[in-house]
Amino acid sequence: MTDHVEVRCVVCPQLHSRAPRHYERAQVCEPCRARLAQTLTDIGRGHGDLPQHLERGAGFGQYVRGGEVEAPLPFREDVWDLLLPVRPTPNVVGLDDLLCQIGHVSVATLLDSWIRDWCHLRGKSERGRPGYVSAMVVWLGNRLEWACDHHPAVDEFASEINGLWSVMRRYVGVDEPRPTPCRGVPCRRCDLKTLARLADGSGDVECQNAACRTVYRADEYTRWVRLVAAAVSGG
Repeated sequence: MTDHVEVRCVVCPQLHSRAPRHYERAQVCEPCRARLAQTLTDIGRGHGDLPQHLERGAGFGQYVRGGEVEAPLPFREDVWDLLLPVRPTPNVVGLDDLLCQIGHVSVATLLDSWIRDWCHLRGKSERGRPGYVSAMVVWLGNRLEWACDHHPAVDEFASEINGLWSVMRRYVGVDEPRPTPCRGVPCRRCDLKTLARLADGSGDVECQNAACRTVYRADEYTRWVRLVAAAVSGG
């Protein structure tokens, strides 16, 4: 008989800023896998929308470059940074670049860095890395299960991918999904009615009381609601 082994998800703290879930599958729980896959898809779609947000809006004044006051560029440098092609050495920039850019690493550069990393670790002589962001997210998505099971720094990958999408989301106008309140149901630990269903597709429910943060798996929450209903009805 095989011993039952519970593992903690290494990605939960990167995507949810809370205690990791306990799951039997190695490294990454199913909800985090699903959210990473969705984030890659969102990055691909969002990158296609970014050019619409290049135009500089009103309220941008002059800036100083090289000790001289110059008129701003006719487009938004922060969005332009995200749209740049792959740069082999993104950390090496000139002084003029530092003075006039926001500093975002381009979407293509970040994705390509992980593709190169995965190619190296997988050791399958994978050639012809995709050159377009739309193809990059598909490439990574097709190998995401492998990364979740085997990559020693999948938590770092999750953090960078989630951070990239957080930056992009500010420009493409997509709001961060918020938990849905579970009205009328008290938390079994703190007794406050602060439960909310998470927006990551897992079905999990979490207490929003910062001093509690109890997490209920979907089936656990269903059983808890039945117990609460029975207590209220006197059953």
